[in-house]
Amino acid sequence: MNIEVSKNFDILQSNYSDKRGIILEGGSRSGKTYAIIQFLTIYLLQNQGVTITIGRETLTDIKDTILPDMFEIFQTLGVLSRPDYKWNKSEKHISFNGNLIRYIGVNDNPNKTHGLKQNIFWLNEIMPIDKFTFDQLEQRTTDFWILDYNPSSTVHWAYDVADKREDVLLFKSTVLDNPFVPAEVKKKILSYEPTERNQLLGTADEFLWKVYGQGERADAENKIFRNYDLFDVVPREYDYKFYGLDFGYANDPNGMVETIISGNNIYITEILYEKGLLNGDIAEIIKPIVQGELVFCDSAEPKSIADLRLNYDIMSVPAKKGAGTIIEGIKRIKSFKIHLNKNSVNLQSEFQNYSYIEKAGKLVPQDKWNHLIDALRYSLAHYR
Repeated sequence: MNIEVSKNFDILQSNYSDKRGIILEGGSRSGKTYAIIQFLTIYLLQNQGVTITIGRETLTDIKDTILPDMFEIFQTLGVLSRPDYKWNKSEKHISFNGNLIRYIGVNDNPNKTHGLKQNIFWLNEIMPIDKFTFDQLEQRTTDFWILDYNPSSTVHWAYDVADKREDVLLFKSTVLDNPFVPAEVKKKILSYEPTERNQLLGTADEFLWKVYGQGERADAENKIFRNYDLFDVVPREYDYKFYGLDFGYANDPNGMVETIISGNNIYITEILYEKGLLNGDIAEIIKPIVQGELVFCDSAEPKSIADLRLNYDIMSVPAKKGAGTIIEGIKRIKSFKIHLNKNSVNLQSEFQNYSYIEKAGKLVPQDKWNHLIDALRYSLAHYR
């Protein structure tokens, strides 16, 4: 089969049979997505009885990014002209050569990933996807999996998978590794490099160059929390202990933290971070931990607060909320020296990614990467 391929494709082709997972980490337009689709298509043409699950944050993302490249590659490799080729748009299935591809927006319907079984799964652009989703898919995958992302933060659960697991191969690429990138796109990305010429032209951007040009792990410019460290053990003596709970269900996780204050230090531990839980499930998890202590909850859920208190003996109370409480809560958190539990992976990811966005000409906290941070705000809402 005579087609032009990239380094990313060669890495996949050479290592999939020896590894449980392959991670492609790289800058924008480094050819990760295209290479993965090429590899998977050829794999399906050479094998039968294979089920592949493809996931991205939303189904819209898949339709806008993955499917156009997929159909272009299908055309090149003759898949579209096969008599057994079928595309079921309503079921979001594609089949040919006795194989099945299904594609899902993992944050559109998180529960859908829990029962899926497959030979291979691929999660595309995983920065907004939580580790629970990855774990659920890996548990039900028989052969191997692929992840890819632009590393737009310095802390993420995927980095631990990439850096610490011996059965996983990490390959890093840049735009220079992609033979298919249009010249104007390559020129745009290269314009971010902080050279003297780009500085004079006003196009230089160190953050964009690190992430999209070099494929390096870097912090977002508008990151809200920049100063914190990790701890192993909570001090034996402290001033206050609080618990905060942010409710979720299908699209958002239930998030709970333990907040300990000792002088001007705040020690934060992730207690709960899970989707699809009913109030009884939450109570079963947290009751042995809180042991009768007050749990400050999102006041927008009065029925859940009452249910936990009246039916499950959890001392749940509404946290103070109102205009400006998000900004005030962030200020209150920043007034402490912040310590995050080293085992609280989701908490670290939120602190790493929680950023300001521009809205109506003002910088405001984004409504993402904030479930445990909201729980933290609730835990401190009554502290003075």
